[in-house]
Amino acid sequence: MRFFLAFISVVIFRTYGISCSDVYITTQQQVDDFQTTYGCDSIFGNVTVTANVTNITGLSNIVYLEGNLDIQLTNISSDIGLPTINRVG
Repeated sequence: MRFFLAFISVVIFRTYGISCSDVYITTQQQVDDFQTTYGCDSIFGNVTVTANVTNITGLSNIVYLEGNLDIQLTNISSDIGLPTINRVG
């Protein structure tokens, strides 16, 4: 059983790389600085984007999202631009 859990952990890490927990974004600058600030491509938690945000292309390196993607009260007017996400939820 321990081997199986260790194997699953290695597979998840190798597949998705560096992970973060919940992310809460309220400004466009936070979106633009996401990679520098968090440096992760997988999130084991929720991502909430709200308020003065016009695009979320700064999040385009995310490939895995274990929780929810909540985009509310933003000024995003076109495609959200997250083509690399393999899984949400």
